[in-house]
Amino acid sequence: MKTSFVETVTIDSGISGTRVLFFGAIHGDELCGPVALRRVVEKLTSGELKLLTGSATFVPVANPKAYASNTREVKENLNRVFKKTVSPNSYEQELANELTSLVDYHDVLLDIHSSFVPAPSHVFVDYPTESNLAFARAL
Repeated sequence: MKTSFVETVTIDSGISGTRVLFFGAIHGDELCGPVALRRVVEKLTSGELKLLTGSATFVPVANPKAYASNTREVKENLNRVFKKTVSPNSYEQELANELTSLVDYHDVLLDIHSSFVPAPSHVFVDYPTESNLAFARAL
């Protein structure tokens, strides 16, 4: 699968199962996702953690230009333009085309964001099926 990302890591268990996709830094100034995802990749590749079934694809920095400049966005909020666009007019629209292709291939997406105000951790579940809710509770 062609991507323009510097970091895209897929770990496959070798046993069929759920394909999970992880995004960090959709917004370039959200630094927790890349740290967390790189840590998980390191633990999986070292053998400290083991993927039992399925596969996991990690995109620690989903918005590389914004991340490099520590800004929320380059031109547009990537979350607000996150759909396939026939004729993209911005960097974020081009990223959205690429990222949605990754989403289409996977069964589950976990998109990590950061907050700049003190608050408890929280999870948004777009499709509250029992399996999605169980996944959210496990996090």
